[in-house]
Amino acid sequence: MQSTIGNRETELALQLGRLYTTPEAKAIGLIDKAVDQADVAAVAADQMDKWLIIPEEARRLTKQQMRQKTLERLVERREEDVNYTVTFLMKESIQKPLGAYLEKLKKRKT
Repeated sequence: MQSTIGNRETELALQLGRLYTTPEAKAIGLIDKAVDQADVAAVAADQMDKWLIIPEEARRLTKQQMRQKTLERLVERREEDVNYTVTFLMKESIQKPLGAYLEKLKKRKT
């Protein structure tokens, strides 16, 4: 997300639990395209055709090279990240507002 929409927007989204509307997500580059539900299959097929023109190996290598540093960092810090996250989430000071936030999201869906 950070490499797609930048540090500040990612920070705001994560800290505020921001949920984007479709136009907002498109405006900040979080999604490439917004289409009516009736057009999804046709637009998806069109996009797929464009990507299938590119040789699979070239596409795979490009993605791998672009993501390699991030992947290495995540793997190196995996245990540290898990321990930090579990410790953080189990704190009473976090559990209470997290529970309240989840209840708020449940109400929003109904």
